Amino acid sequence: MTDPDSEWRLWSGSTLIDTITVDEAGMPWQHGRFLPEPAFSQCKPWFDKVNAIVERRSSNGSTTPTIASKVP
Repeated sequence: MTDPDSEWRLWSGSTLIDTITVDEAGMPWQHGRFLPEPAFSQCKPWFDKVNAIVERRSSNGSTTPTIASKVP
């Protein structure tokens, strides 16, 4: 389990993309504050695509493997 106030960092090589500070920890979900770094702009289109797929999934009830097959 992750402790509240812990930080998760997303790196691409040696470039910091974002930091998430966990506010609430509990399995299977974690809730936190997202702080994008300047390099996040390079990844934002990918995150936008994933969010769009998740939104469609929420509305039609399809499964997570469907999401994974649509994201490069």
